[in-house]
Amino acid sequence: MQNYGKLVGLNREWETPSSRRERRHKRPSSQTSPQHMTWNEFQSETGLDAEVIFAVVRDPLTRIRSAYLHQQTGPIPLRRLFARSCSFGVWVRITLRAAKQNPHVFDAHVRPQTDFFPENTHIFRLEEGLERVSVWLQEQAPLEQPPTVPHSLPVKKSGRVPSALSPKELTMIIGYYAEDYRRLGYDKPLVDPASPTLLDGLKNCVAVVASRVILGLHNRARI
Repeated sequence: MQNYGKLVGLNREWETPSSRRERRHKRPSSQTSPQHMTWNEFQSETGLDAEVIFAVVRDPLTRIRSAYLHQQTGPIPLRRLFARSCSFGVWVRITLRAAKQNPHVFDAHVRPQTDFFPENTHIFRLEEGLERVSVWLQEQAPLEQPPTVPHSLPVKKSGRVPSALSPKELTMIIGYYAEDYRRLGYDKPLVDPASPTLLDGLKNCVAVVASRVILGLHNRARI
């Protein structure tokens, strides 16, 4: 509980844009909220360690769809505006281009999952249910009352529904999450071979410009 209190205190420092900017000024490497730190960042920030580490992961394509929906209904106005203004495919192009330059954008919501935990992590797939996590936790530290691990994040149905992705956009996702697909064992989406179209070129031009804007806003803790 003492360590949990430490993390709660760290998270509260990120509740407003002004506090995020102040924190980045003091420690430029701290570009995400504590709940989205990588394991190395977490150890550097807190000095804590762990004997056993586990992670709940999900299919990269499903995860980035979820991130798109979350950005449309999340607490930060500019993120909402950006996501609601773009189709899913355009949002993917802009976001992944920005994330390749700085993986901390959008509080690392689209960062590859394998960036967050070390090699010796015990992996659970969200698609297989969270009951297995509860059983495993009970095996690690038996309790009179076994822990429950509900998936309690409320589903918000407002916002744009993710549209179908083009072959180019699916290829971007496969490339950006290559390590996730390798280490977590998910099947890559099938991509129909297709030649680049004029629309692809126009979307790429938009993504180049918009990703620079996103990075600039991130650096000023505005998005």
